[in-house]
Amino acid sequence: MPKQVMPNPSVFRKDVDSFYTLTCDVCGIPTVIIGISKVGIGIATSLRSIFYYVHSGKDDSGYLTPSELERATALLTIPDYKGLDSLISKFHIGGIPFYCPECNVCYCPAHLKGEDYRIRACPKGHEGVVCD
Repeated sequence: MPKQVMPNPSVFRKDVDSFYTLTCDVCGIPTVIIGISKVGIGIATSLRSIFYYVHSGKDDSGYLTPSELERATALLTIPDYKGLDSLISKFHIGGIPFYCPECNVCYCPAHLKGEDYRIRACPKGHEGVVCD
């Protein structure tokens, strides 16, 4: 099995108020860290340090509105990963990295099947888990 690399929360902006960690359903290691601040959502994975979505107050493509940011926080608190995946899919093709919507859990790269670095199958064989 390849060496496990965990996401690093130090890549986040200093104004992040809350962190949420999604772990691999098989081995339990942190796979995705989501940070919420007053200006947006940051996502860190073991393969990609961070990408940030800031809100503009408008419903422009590529930006979270203040109400969407509140919704994202609520979805993480519940947690409702299907709802959050749907919201993030508006800005990032594939939604939450390493998340399998069929299983409603995340998997680390070591437990996903396939050679493609961007799209793999989960351990149960569901195709289309996005790794980027």
